[in-house]
Amino acid sequence: DMSVFCWGTGNNGELGLGQETKQKLEPFTCDGFNGQRIKQVACGEQHSLCLAELGDVFAWGRGREGQLGNGVQLQAQQVPKRVWTLRDQRIQQIATGYYHNLAINHLGEVFEWGKLHKYLTDTKEGSKEYFGAAIRLEGMNQSSSSQSAQDIVARSTYSYFSGSDDHSKSDSEILESQSLYNFAQFIEYNQSTPKKITSFPFSHKILSISAGYSFSLAVDDLGQMF
Repeated sequence: DMSVFCWGTGNNGELGLGQETKQKLEPFTCDGFNGQRIKQVACGEQHSLCLAELGDVFAWGRGREGQLGNGVQLQAQQVPKRVWTLRDQRIQQIATGYYHNLAINHLGEVFEWGKLHKYLTDTKEGSKEYFGAAIRLEGMNQSSSSQSAQDIVARSTYSYFSGSDDHSKSDSEILESQSLYNFAQFIEYNQSTPKKITSFPFSHKILSISAGYSFSLAVDDLGQMF
């Protein structure tokens, strides 16, 4: 019946019991989804998301970084609650990082919330901030031999972002290129409601998402990775 089962530590409401239960050693049914069938579960460091068949997203657990998506930064949310700001989005897939979340809607648009990063750059008019600065990973998109791909992975972030096999660059040149390729000047902030990422190429539809400790990945309908 596509029920959700939870167990483990519950210091920040991770178990969704509605009470401060510190630990459960055996799986138990987690309720609170308005009778909807759950098709996907994603877990962060101390919070969880569920995606229902109708596209509704539910969140519970730690909320100090805004990862509950309800517009406030709560210490903890003890029971699953719907992320109402996504109610019109028909969400198709979710992903969780350490303290942040991603969601794709039926149009292939990506939303992000929780502990995020802005890109800060200097212009003639002063400093400028960019939210959700998605970078196409040229080194992962190019067609090449397996040995060439291994060389790219081994050659630091420069190779990922530029797609170059030029091993003649010095360490200082590599550091400079990281700044040029949108990697060096990030600042942390907490986003307590889902916000659409607008930096993907126009008309590209995102098909898959994944999230790590403090980074995210996306693949579009052309097989390009960001």
